[in-house]
Amino acid sequence: MDDTIYANKVAILLNANAKRVTPRVMDKIERLDAKADIFLSRSIEEADEILDTILDRGYGTLLTGGGDGTIVQTVRSLFHKTGRVATRGQFKRDLRWLQPVPQHRRALPPIGVLKLGTGNALASVVGAGKYGQDITRLCRSVEEGEEPLTLSLPFMESDGDVFPFGGLGWDAAILNDYSFLKNHTSSPFLKHLTNTVVGYLVAAVGITAPQMLVRRPPEVELRTLGDAVLLGPKGEVARRFGRGAVLYRGPANVLAFSTVPYYGYDLQVFPFAHNLTNRFQVRLSMMSVPEVLAHLPSIWRGTYRSPRLFDFHCERITMSFSRPVPYQVGGDAKGERETLTVGLAESPVSFVDFRTALQPAAVPSREKETRPAFSSQTAVIGQ
Repeated sequence: MDDTIYANKVAILLNANAKRVTPRVMDKIERLDAKADIFLSRSIEEADEILDTILDRGYGTLLTGGGDGTIVQTVRSLFHKTGRVATRGQFKRDLRWLQPVPQHRRALPPIGVLKLGTGNALASVVGAGKYGQDITRLCRSVEEGEEPLTLSLPFMESDGDVFPFGGLGWDAAILNDYSFLKNHTSSPFLKHLTNTVVGYLVAAVGITAPQMLVRRPPEVELRTLGDAVLLGPKGEVARRFGRGAVLYRGPANVLAFSTVPYYGYDLQVFPFAHNLTNRFQVRLSMMSVPEVLAHLPSIWRGTYRSPRLFDFHCERITMSFSRPVPYQVGGDAKGERETLTVGLAESPVSFVDFRTALQPAAVPSREKETRPAFSSQTAVIGQ
């Protein structure tokens, strides 16, 4: 078959290990009235080989199903395979990343996120709904020659890794405890609850918080390696910093960063990450455990403000801690770190925008198809 035919086809890559990618779900997807090539991966290595095939064939659109970890791993692999991120750190051990990138592989297809995981921060950002409807309508649109509308989402990069959100401290500790809770729950009823925001709340309040009550927070130095601004309560610019300035020095329980508002379960932990293109939000907290627990709902809604909570817009930052602290990226634990440098990745990622991409054909001319990445508030950055 002529490989150019694949340019008007959709590839679907599913993670067999994702909680919601069950045999029943697989059977339902295969029975959909949608012309797509379906690939099922059971390991990172297998997914890597499948992505080789998808890139070599030149599929016009890639749909991938799983949680945030699956999506981030897919983007991470695609960035390396298309030469979009420098190879260093842990990735040097894999010789595949050191090979020259063929010219036909330099194009990155738009990525559609299917809501088939536990944490679905990216699915919330792109407006993913019921996976069956999203697959069917997108495939029909592509088959009819329509290009899906997309939103351009910046990712961050650290030591050759790419991700939309990450953090050190309590947020990473909660994710670790949440993962432990899910993996050590045997009751079907309780297992169902642990795969909801209830499980996340139980991990935060019942496991992480008691540990943090008896441990002093580490000392942190946060320094900007580019232009940065301190944000006020409404996202307005409160202070500007030049390259090399110290943004914060002192105790901190959380130092997190993101290009998206959500952490999963629609928890809007980064209220000033809407519509960012050349910055990412940094949120640093020195709030006590009692203060966090007393205001947890409003913290997760992104509405809580405190003199012990600091928000920045940054291009590139470096940080150091007085002791190793838990670290996570994209919702996956990454051990502990004492130092870390984070900056914007070389290029943004085009995601299928299900809020606009799947509108009835009668709606709108292409001149009006350019839309902002998010519909909520926009943080004021200033030029």
